[in-house]
Amino acid sequence: MAAAFVDIAQTCAPMVQVETLAGIVSLESRFQPFAIRINSGPPLAAQPASKAEAIEVATSLIADHQDIQIGLGGIGIEQLQK
Repeated sequence: MAAAFVDIAQTCAPMVQVETLAGIVSLESRFQPFAIRINSGPPLAAQPASKAEAIEVATSLIADHQDIQIGLGGIGIEQLQK
């Protein structure tokens, strides 16, 4: 497990075991920070390679009313809007 992930996990969720968060992140994004999962259609042919590309792709998918989850934890758009 990368030290950078451990640092993020301990900062963002200090009461949760790092191993537990790692299991969730592994399942949701395979540790790809710019991961985008489309729940309402076929998967992307390739995951974004940069933050800028991820923003562009996610914005386009949202404009097309796709149900997506993004980032390490696979956060849904509904949760981001809260």
